[in-house]
Amino acid sequence: MSEFVTVPRYSAEGQKYLLGKSREFRYLPIKNENPGQPGEQVTFQVIPVKPLNSAEKKSLLGQLFKWRKLVFVLFPFVRLLVITEPGALDLGIFWLSFLASICLFLGTSWQSDYLDHLRGYDLLAPTSADGKNEDMKILAKGWLSASSLYQASWAVLIAGALMGLYLILIRPGLIVVAVVVAALLLILFFSKGRAYKQRGWFDFGLIAIVGPLFAGGVEYALFGTLSPDELLFGLIWGMLFLFSHSVQSFPKVAQLAQYHIEPWLFLKDFDKNKKYFPLFWVLILSLYSIHGILNGRTLMVIVNIGIVAFFTWKWIQSLNRMASPVGSEIKRVSEQGHHLVLMFIFMWLLELIFSDIIRVVLKVI
Repeated sequence: MSEFVTVPRYSAEGQKYLLGKSREFRYLPIKNENPGQPGEQVTFQVIPVKPLNSAEKKSLLGQLFKWRKLVFVLFPFVRLLVITEPGALDLGIFWLSFLASICLFLGTSWQSDYLDHLRGYDLLAPTSADGKNEDMKILAKGWLSASSLYQASWAVLIAGALMGLYLILIRPGLIVVAVVVAALLLILFFSKGRAYKQRGWFDFGLIAIVGPLFAGGVEYALFGTLSPDELLFGLIWGMLFLFSHSVQSFPKVAQLAQYHIEPWLFLKDFDKNKKYFPLFWVLILSLYSIHGILNGRTLMVIVNIGIVAFFTWKWIQSLNRMASPVGSEIKRVSEQGHHLVLMFIFMWLLELIFSDIIRVVLKVI
């Protein structure tokens, strides 16, 4: 049988339960009282530790390796492989940069999950009519202890940092990118006071790290140069990541106010989000079009924009039909938005591949 216990979140006992260091029991947070306040109380369900079944293991791996967001690390490298002249890439540096990026991405993601768990954000997921919450993160489900995830995050962060240090020895200029990224991450994750997701400039930090800093850093590591073209790609990429992240968080909009989470670009207000999402998406597509035209891919860009515009219009119609931030409809629209992002990335990749094929054919002719 399950037992229940309620303690202050930030008490020694509450933090011990959240860290999950017991080998016999898991303390699953199931309810917050006065969330986001100093006197916040957490009710835990105490269950015995048991082996995961095959479905739970599969879901655990999927959430650990962030399949939904890993594409934002993979695509910039695939893009460089496609657009770079054969033989111009140092494959050793390429794969080292790739592995370092994967490690740093996973490490920071796991740190984020760890901090979300300690602060109660991992309970910010819509609950279905039958009381189930299938979108809760793995720590809230008890599939993994927070202390284990914390240790794993530092292990991969250190591995990524060591690979990054080797790259800095090869390209000393990378120290500037490393210092700026490290400073932003320290401010976003570990500064005292209000949690990073409550800071209005969190969106800008996210765009900068995933966008220009990442794209520019990879280009400099591989070629020792930093071009305006790559910085523009980085800006588009960072904005696309923020859009995807925000769309996937949209079903939680009704609960965000409890934690005073109000990023600058996408506010907690449901009706404002319905207006801002399409405007921000159109801005991304506009910058993408400019970038493609400047690189001589006008025809392919027009084709892609035409296809994406059709599905964008269908998504906006679904978005506008929503009357409430509660229920299954908002989750369905969120999934549609995420699929729209993935389709756009796939179309972008096809554009690059076909443009490269045309370039090679023209050279032969």
